[in-house]
Amino acid sequence: MSKSKERRQEITPRAKTKDALRKERDLFSAVIDTAAVLVVVLDPQGQIVRFNRACEQVTGYGFDEVKGRPFWDVFLIPEEAEAVKGVFGKLRAGQFPNEHENHWITKDGRRRLIAWSNTALLDDHGSVEYIVGTGIDLTERKRGEEALRDSEEKFRALLEYASVAIIIVDGHGLIQLVNAKAEEVFGYARREMLGHPVEVLLPKRFRHAHVGLRGGFLANPRPRPMNAPLDLWAVRKDGTEFPVEVGLSPVQTRDGVLVMSYLTDITERRRAEVALKESEKKYRRLIENLQEGVWAVDAEGKTTFVNTRMAEILGYTVDEMLGSPMSAFMDESAIVLARQNLERRRRGIREQHDFELIRKDGTRICTSVAASPITDDDGSFIGALACVADITERRRAEVELQAALRRAQEVDQLKSQLLSIVSHELRTPLTSIRGQTTTLLDYADQVTPEDRLEALQIVDDEAERLDELISHLLDMSRLEAGTLSVELGATDVRPILIESISRMAAHAPSHKLVVNLPSTLPPVQADPRRVVQVVSNLLDNAIKFSPPSAIVSVDAEVDADAVRVRVRDEGPGIAPEHLPHIFDRFYRVEGPGVRTSGVGLGLAICKGLVEAMGGHIAVTSQAGHGTIFSFSLLRAHGM
Repeated sequence: MSKSKERRQEITPRAKTKDALRKERDLFSAVIDTAAVLVVVLDPQGQIVRFNRACEQVTGYGFDEVKGRPFWDVFLIPEEAEAVKGVFGKLRAGQFPNEHENHWITKDGRRRLIAWSNTALLDDHGSVEYIVGTGIDLTERKRGEEALRDSEEKFRALLEYASVAIIIVDGHGLIQLVNAKAEEVFGYARREMLGHPVEVLLPKRFRHAHVGLRGGFLANPRPRPMNAPLDLWAVRKDGTEFPVEVGLSPVQTRDGVLVMSYLTDITERRRAEVALKESEKKYRRLIENLQEGVWAVDAEGKTTFVNTRMAEILGYTVDEMLGSPMSAFMDESAIVLARQNLERRRRGIREQHDFELIRKDGTRICTSVAASPITDDDGSFIGALACVADITERRRAEVELQAALRRAQEVDQLKSQLLSIVSHELRTPLTSIRGQTTTLLDYADQVTPEDRLEALQIVDDEAERLDELISHLLDMSRLEAGTLSVELGATDVRPILIESISRMAAHAPSHKLVVNLPSTLPPVQADPRRVVQVVSNLLDNAIKFSPPSAIVSVDAEVDADAVRVRVRDEGPGIAPEHLPHIFDRFYRVEGPGVRTSGVGLGLAICKGLVEAMGGHIAVTSQAGHGTIFSFSLLRAHGM
């Protein structure tokens, strides 16, 4: 065989070997680059020989940027460099494989925690040729673990320091976790509760039913707030029972549903509620027993509360007033004032006012209202509260007292006026009588029979005048005291009128008295003596204020239920300003051309007598055209 042919035969196996090695290297590179883990190959000096794609992605460096560089100069943090070099030294000395964790610095300066599994590749002589590190980036996992650990620590701290008892139960009703507050509330140590059915914390009478309820809840778990309106009880280790409020929160886990129970001992709250209810009952009884009405309205003036007394004051029931606006019980003027006052309450002003309110039956009452604003915890105005007193009787008494005071003042004025008038009216006739009697006594032998007769006539006239004055004073006094006797009966006034006119005509020859009466008049309910007195006073008054030769007439007419008598004169008349007072006691008309005498009681007595007999008296007059006095008396029953 030729030498060239032998050389070709030698080259062919070597080429095949190289080709196989190349393919193996390409496959190794492909595996390394596609691996999800970090793969770095170092030579014995620590220089980077291989750097897979995962390393490029984690560090941000390309292989060309780090190829041939010592890895500790590129990736290690100063504080970990010596320790990592120590690990590398052991590997190079043949102590492999080994594992460790250290941080790499990325191209942008971030730290990544890598868990390395390291080994070495030996050459044909058994020396370390390459060191291969396979790493897993633990950064996110560590962060997650730290976050989870931090979360667990926070959860446990929250659990432990929670102000409510927390008990976590599994799907079988067994207690898996309790906090410190649960130990405090139930009196058990934690180990005495863990692993036991939650029913041990319930009174025995509720345990069997609770097992069924627990099963139903787990079949359809849903949150339940603590303020659910349930009457729940628990039992302590020492057997004492206490009321609780419980909230439930189901949590779905890989091991099934866990139920977190939030429990609060509400013993003190129940006691406070009972005390509050008792207090409310006490104050409600107090409010209900008040003699004053209590009335509360909201910010819009709508009734939110009234006590029984308030409803009684207005004649309603409590239910009828609730929800009604306060304006429903007032007239327009009171509504305006009430709204103004409500605005003042809105500004925090407390005041007292008198209001006229309208009862259910439509009657009006006077009330005294003391109102104060109502505010919430933030100080915002939410309504007003008023204490209402019915002062109708007090107001009536005040009015009557004021009227009595006015009457007393009038009496004092009348007394003064009476003393002035009476002293004058008494002195005049007494002076005349005394003058005549003195003349008769001192000059008896010188007085002629004619003069003596004239003097005696004057004495008689003045004595009659005094008698009339005294009679008027006595009648007025009896009228004021209500003791004037009036004997009513069926009375025919026609003959009384005729007789009164005839008697008056004899005393007033200078006037012409005319009678114009129907042929018959129906009987009236009257006292004959008092009728005569009224007619005589009116005739005397007409004659007194009429000029000589004037006509004074008397007529009568019959109404459906009364007989009306009129006395008409031709005097100067009465000015309009005097008419409203003409029947007042001691009132006398003064003026030019008007003769006045007497004490001003005649017409007042006439008014009192007519009204005492159930009748009515009136006057009409026009200055310069005379005056008409008229009085009516009711017809006798059946007539």
